[in-house]
Amino acid sequence: MIFITDFSSPIGQLVSQRMRTEEQPFCIGVSDPQAASELYGEHFDFRRFNVQDASTFVEALAGCDQIFLEFPANADLETFEYFIHYHRQTALQHIVYLSAKDALSLPFTPHHRIEVVIRQTDIPYTIIRPSYYMQHLNMFMRDMLRDHAHLFAPAGIGKTCMIDARDVATVVMTCLENPATHFNKIYTISGEAAYNFYEVARLLGEELETEIMYTNPSIDFFRSFMMQHGLSYEETNEIIKLHVPILLGLADETDNHFLELIGERPITLRQYIKDHLSDWVNEEEGKAYDYS
Repeated sequence: MIFITDFSSPIGQLVSQRMRTEEQPFCIGVSDPQAASELYGEHFDFRRFNVQDASTFVEALAGCDQIFLEFPANADLETFEYFIHYHRQTALQHIVYLSAKDALSLPFTPHHRIEVVIRQTDIPYTIIRPSYYMQHLNMFMRDMLRDHAHLFAPAGIGKTCMIDARDVATVVMTCLENPATHFNKIYTISGEAAYNFYEVARLLGEELETEIMYTNPSIDFFRSFMMQHGLSYEETNEIIKLHVPILLGLADETDNHFLELIGERPITLRQYIKDHLSDWVNEEEGKAYDYS
């Protein structure tokens, strides 16, 4: 059975939905199983789990031999490391960890440290390092795109190889369904083309048939603006961290690892935009954007 640690993340939800569709045995760790069941129905096996509460580990992981592990943005790193080391005394046979593409080039990040800890456990592992998710266009950027035709991200003129979370979930599923094939492997998963955000704005504009402006804010201005609009300091800093490698020119390397693993080409940015056009349409105005 497979244990999923973060159902709140885009990848966690995609993997859970696919496991349910394929009738794979799995369970999901959440802080409040009853509330999760009321929200998502009885289709999932929700188990009480808190990475910062070791008393929840035994029951949550009962019967599980694989784990799909993600590092929550608000987690304490030392506590998370304890959870990883805990598995040395269990029957766990495989850890699939969702890291980040910059984990190797930026050794001060939590992902780098967690990768080291996982390798120290001597438990077979697969580490997946995805590049920048296309889904960010629908998350913290969505409202500015929809309401003001502005692409708002502190990325400078740097380029990044965007990847669709759906493709990342496909890689995760492959590693969980055929574990032995992927034991002790590290996969970097990127798109096949690198874009700066001026180019992303142009693609959005072409598909939405309107002009989109990339505002290229400084980090300080971005932090101030996002906090004025309801995000916490911690949440804003997590978003900024996503863009530092792009700003530094460390995120533009493409690869064909998805094609090698899956036998298909990854979803292109243009196709992703086509698939999600309705997310950026201002329904009240009946057009793509409100310029007032």
